[in-house]
Amino acid sequence: MSNPSHLQIVSYLTNLAVVNASAQSSFRLNISEIQGAMRKGIAYPCLAVESHDGNFEGSTHNNSIEEKRFAFSILDKPKKGDFDDENIKLDNCELIGKQFLKRMRLDSLTNGSAIYRAFDLEKVSYHKVGPLYTDHLYGYRFEVPLNAIKVNMQPDPDNWSDIDTICP
Repeated sequence: MSNPSHLQIVSYLTNLAVVNASAQSSFRLNISEIQGAMRKGIAYPCLAVESHDGNFEGSTHNNSIEEKRFAFSILDKPKKGDFDDENIKLDNCELIGKQFLKRMRLDSLTNGSAIYRAFDLEKVSYHKVGPLYTDHLYGYRFEVPLNAIKVNMQPDPDNWSDIDTICP
């Protein structure tokens, strides 16, 4: 089972946006950006990737388990005040997000994938977002947990000047 790092998750998703027929651009989102204008050079609809969160729930002294949860949004820019266009763009963003989930389901079965055996569709949730930024973007945000996996949490002596060996 894979345990992808921050860079692997972001790279995996942004690479999916490159090969997806519907997403026109992608970037890693900083939550603080939402209060200002969208960064320059973004084509719509776009994929906005958020850094993951994680936890070690279920871990014991002898068994460390890590779970990660990341999110991505599919965003578009409807004509301001045009509610019909907003509905059309929201509908399209939801459909594009589901394209990504379908691909993730496939990739979770592919040995060597960043999310190999870590993706479980039944744990994914999503909701409408918008208006975001001063550009009034709308779309859908998908929250994706990666299955909890066993991880090694013993300190590496190479990282510490006061540890010579790993003690049980």
